[in-house]
Amino acid sequence: MVELRKHYFLEEYCIIAPERNRRPSDLSAHDGSEISESSVQFSIKGGSRTEETCPFCPGNEDRTPPANAAYVETDSGGLGVYQDNEGETRRADWKIRCFNNLYPAFTRGQSVENSTYLTKSSISSVLQKQSFCETGGALLRQVSRTFGSQDLKRYAAPGSHEVIVETPDHYNHPSDLSDKDVIHLFEVYRQRYEHYMGAEDIVFTSIFRNHGREAGASLSHPHTQLVAMPVMPPALCHEIDAIEAKGSCPYCEIISAEEESERLIIQNEGWAVIAPFFSKAPFEFWILPTEHHSSMLDFDGRTIKSLALTLREMLGRLKLLLNDPPYNYALYQICGRDDYHFNLRVRPKLTTPGGYEMNTDIHINPLSPEQAAEYLRKLIT
Repeated sequence: MVELRKHYFLEEYCIIAPERNRRPSDLSAHDGSEISESSVQFSIKGGSRTEETCPFCPGNEDRTPPANAAYVETDSGGLGVYQDNEGETRRADWKIRCFNNLYPAFTRGQSVENSTYLTKSSISSVLQKQSFCETGGALLRQVSRTFGSQDLKRYAAPGSHEVIVETPDHYNHPSDLSDKDVIHLFEVYRQRYEHYMGAEDIVFTSIFRNHGREAGASLSHPHTQLVAMPVMPPALCHEIDAIEAKGSCPYCEIISAEEESERLIIQNEGWAVIAPFFSKAPFEFWILPTEHHSSMLDFDGRTIKSLALTLREMLGRLKLLLNDPPYNYALYQICGRDDYHFNLRVRPKLTTPGGYEMNTDIHINPLSPEQAAEYLRKLIT
């Protein structure tokens, strides 16, 4: 049965079409075969990079920009941090290393002719709003309503685009990291998020990971990206609009509703993992804190630890079930908005959107989230 499903609280839709799973190109290498550990084959190690030529591997630090922050393990087992200095030999004893992307989406020091430089205070002044988390989105909506060559506006868009190299090991992705290393990675996520959200001109900071060439990774060495930007993404603006109209947190309600559903995959100390009723892609899952937190800045050490271990567990299950498929994950959080609910979303790249998705923004998913959750519940890594 084909179903049109509506998002939990947004005016968005997806199509669940299990019949399309019979097509040879969807999910399985065999027409109509059942999903299993051997039914889908992916490789994330494409390209000719080796540990000797990979710019992210230890010993090759001079092939990247200097580290904005490099983390080393201290005698107590924690993390110490340092920065690279121009002209000095760069250290190779790091555990996690952060530096500017050579091909940035946002960058410092750029200028646009006849443009206006935006800061949190100038956005607030122009739009007469107090919350910078609102003003970025309002700005996007305002610009989108202008028409005609005389009305088009350009803005100098200050920001940063950072690479977070997660480990010195060329092949050790989050599903394979030790407890200590995956917890350290999320501690760094939090620290870098706090660093950029403290800047005057930053409204939103995106932390995301592309795993595998099909998911957008240009280098196979394990890394995350961080983009700090002066506007709020429209997708988050739509969520905030819906949350304000509702007057209560829909994510808290989602957790309550899904706790007893067949879409629940894991519930542990502090976190619930679900295959969302509204799933755009096969094996998509969301990780939600069972207590209401708006961003990582609200997390204590115990919460960071449990999130890191939960994500590693789920990525391990994906790897076991689908032979290490390409995927994207992203952290959804809004600093300064107590009504928003942090969530981390993982979306494997198993199907390719086509013209229908481009035309309608309604994605066709050939695997129901109920079936996906059943597969993922059965696995223990």
